[in-house]
Amino acid sequence: MSDEKRVSYLETFFRILIKAAVLNGGTIYEAAQWRSAVVVVPPGRDVANPVHFLPAGGLSIFARIGIQGTFKMLFEFPRAVGRYKNPALGKSDCYYIFIVATIPEGRGQGLASKILREVLQVAQKEQKPAWLEATSETSKRVYAKLGFQELGSVTLGKGKSTADGQSKTEGPGIKIWPMIWHPRPNS
Repeated sequence: MSDEKRVSYLETFFRILIKAAVLNGGTIYEAAQWRSAVVVVPPGRDVANPVHFLPAGGLSIFARIGIQGTFKMLFEFPRAVGRYKNPALGKSDCYYIFIVATIPEGRGQGLASKILREVLQVAQKEQKPAWLEATSETSKRVYAKLGFQELGSVTLGKGKSTADGQSKTEGPGIKIWPMIWHPRPNS
């Protein structure tokens, strides 16, 4: 898929993923009239669960991104992140902070942090960890201030894309940082 087609498809792609998350019990939190939003999948649930992913329009994603893209989404990404997630969580389930987004004019105002504090209050009450993948140095710093621990880094598309996901032979790839937050023990 060309970069132009990929960028034009992103809205549809994320709409389907968000719908799958909600069908799977996920919650959408927002702040400042949707200037920032967070999608959270509850413990024990999986965004890629076919029971919810297919009715959300998942087949159209597979048709659009092809076999190679589907393989990356369903196997390569989870395996790369799993190197950190599985040892950190063991058999525990967690809240998965699936998407954190803030429109450009809302950035730097603490909107995402405000939403994430609300999510972490729920996780604290239930004594469940929270998991996310930071996708930029800036977001990594924001999450660290909220108590998330960086577990390492994963580079996706190395040799095939730029840091922002555009196709580029011998590109550095997209770097993400798996991060976990643990609740304080209840006293």
